[in-house]
Amino acid sequence: PAVEEWLEERDEYYEHGFGARARRYPGPYHLLACFGFTVEDLLTVDGRFCDRIIRERRWDDRSELMERLPSSAVHRAARRVLNPAARHELNRLNLVDWLGRIEDLQGPIENLILNIGLNNAAGAVTRLEIVETGPEPPTPELVEEFSLWHPRAFEVSYRRLAERIASLTGARVFAATLPYVTVAPIIRGAGPRNRGPRGEYHEYYVHFYLRDEKPSKERFDFLTAEDVQRIEEHQDAYNDTISSVSREYGWSVVDLAGLINGLA
Repeated sequence: PAVEEWLEERDEYYEHGFGARARRYPGPYHLLACFGFTVEDLLTVDGRFCDRIIRERRWDDRSELMERLPSSAVHRAARRVLNPAARHELNRLNLVDWLGRIEDLQGPIENLILNIGLNNAAGAVTRLEIVETGPEPPTPELVEEFSLWHPRAFEVSYRRLAERIASLTGARVFAATLPYVTVAPIIRGAGPRNRGPRGEYHEYYVHFYLRDEKPSKERFDFLTAEDVQRIEEHQDAYNDTISSVSREYGWSVVDLAGLINGLA
């Protein structure tokens, strides 16, 4: 009961209380970031889209727990970054548009850190399920349906993003490569560690809190060693795109992937 009450309080706060109200701060935020965003979301999600998703999507009756959490959490958070004061004239700006507005209001941007793309693969490990896009980016309404982006779809989105950034600012851009989402401590390897070319992969991967026992889709979700290799191969392709595009635009590449993967 105590947990349920706490969850219901959070739901009330973000859907109907102070957490749902406009802020006095008009923006812009210099940290242009929203949790859960893919590369494509930077270009397509604006305040109007968030308002529509929040209005149209509600939890269904499949999970009593989920019904006690705020619906459309990603878009509720994004709305606060995109248009904190809920000003009508700013509701058409996406995150990349805000770069141009910052330059208009405050002068040229000197340095821009671009660290985007993890969420194009993160869903595969949070959901323990691979639902891959086709070779073209999905429409904004369908982005959340997929947990892993086809390398070609990622490249299309990233090139569009680079072109848009270059048209808005002459800032020095530092583009980060993407660590493997599979090293995040939300999953762990279970079973024998003898899979892969060098035997470096476990037989399967489960959420970190589950015991080491034979997996069964009827009991809980899991990824196989082959799934994890597929995710990492896709991310290798993403990083190839980031490096290639950065060279074309004269950006500096920050090898975050090499650092984090090496530590893991």
